[in-house]
Amino acid sequence: MAVLKRIDEQYRDNMLQEVDQLEQEPKQTLLATFDFLEGWFEEQSFCGCPFMSAAGEYGEHIGLSHCLTAAWIQPGRSHGT
Repeated sequence: MAVLKRIDEQYRDNMLQEVDQLEQEPKQTLLATFDFLEGWFEEQSFCGCPFMSAAGEYGEHIGLSHCLTAAWIQPGRSHGT
């Protein structure tokens, strides 16, 4: 789980830094978020969302991997809106 936390910090910080420096309207902020994600998905090292993979690998529905995945997804939903 420490790996997921490290990935979260790295990509969330990079995304927020890139998106926040633009200081745009909410619509442009959302589009900039998708632009960031597109770049991440196109990286040669990208092998899918590590959070969704971890949640899928563990069978529990309320376990630590699911809690971390939910915690990772939630802040992204509210950023820029």
